[in-house]
Amino acid sequence: MPLIEPLAFSSVTLVRYNLQPSEFHSQLSWLASGKSVNSRCTMRLRIFEQTFPPVEKPSPTPFPQSWERKTPEELEHIRVSALSAQRNHMVAAIGALVHVTHVIYYPRETEAYDIVLVALAQLPSLEHLSLSFCSDFDDKPLPLASFSNLRIIELFNLRVLPSVVAAIRGMLLGSSTTLESLTIVPNEWNANSYWMPLGIDTKMIQVVGLEKFLARDAVPSAEPEKKPTASFLSKLIRGPRKKVTEPFIAVPGPPQYPKLKELTINSNRVSMSSAVVPHLPGPRPSQVNRIKAMETWTIPFWKALTREKESHWCAFKVHPPTKSFIQYLQSYSGLKTLYLHDPEDGEVIPAKGEADRILTVVLPRQHG
Repeated sequence: MPLIEPLAFSSVTLVRYNLQPSEFHSQLSWLASGKSVNSRCTMRLRIFEQTFPPVEKPSPTPFPQSWERKTPEELEHIRVSALSAQRNHMVAAIGALVHVTHVIYYPRETEAYDIVLVALAQLPSLEHLSLSFCSDFDDKPLPLASFSNLRIIELFNLRVLPSVVAAIRGMLLGSSTTLESLTIVPNEWNANSYWMPLGIDTKMIQVVGLEKFLARDAVPSAEPEKKPTASFLSKLIRGPRKKVTEPFIAVPGPPQYPKLKELTINSNRVSMSSAVVPHLPGPRPSQVNRIKAMETWTIPFWKALTREKESHWCAFKVHPPTKSFIQYLQSYSGLKTLYLHDPEDGEVIPAKGEADRILTVVLPRQHG
């Protein structure tokens, strides 16, 4: 059995409170006890949408009565009971998974997402964090600065709002010396979306430069960054589980991300400019830097990379291949991998002029 356990219990998905109420209680209680095999073997934790109950009574009920075959009163009883189990066991259950390295979480504004996020940040082995935000988030602080020393950060469907940008900036600073892969995919609401909610704040459809995420606060402080915590977490999590990390101290110049190997920006909501370049790492013989863009990136970004004689990246995923991007490829040799289409959307054929330059100028220079 000891040989099978690491394979059978390497991953755990928390039970959704409304689909299996009794198992939701049992799973949280068993994990919180610290005696489960998951405490020894689980390395991947998944918390999907609607795993936790809404803090406030939802109106209308979130589940079709014809499907659930439960009355509103029964659904409310399930919600209240799940809130009690969550209050008693959720933080300790997450804290008991001391070997988890990869977390997938779908936070919702209607649930206690802030407590969940802070609890996840205490996991001592966490390296890979994937957050898929639901579209109900408002412009309010997120406790993302509690995370540190992450290697991989993936952020999907986030709203490009001031508080969200500030929260992500704090998280990236906490992982600036360890971050290897960064993915930012905001939601695609724009002024022409036919399904955009009425009365939506225009801040939600703005475009934000990537440098806003990578930079530190406009007014740096010499004091270590204070990260938000919930006052009762230390009482519920048994033992010191917070990862030890050097406190971030502001220094002159832009923050550097020396281990960043992969950068995925798949949206027309995040722009690229020359201001991004100072944050990017210099070349490393074994380093593969991949950039994937679904929209035309700003010309100044590629021109700035062209001027940086030391920033010669060896792999790209770019769509579409613009003239300024091709000019950058012509400025150096050493390119190893070039993707001109996105596997999710199918092959994209470059315009004839760009295709000819890639075949006749870029490839001979890189391999010649």
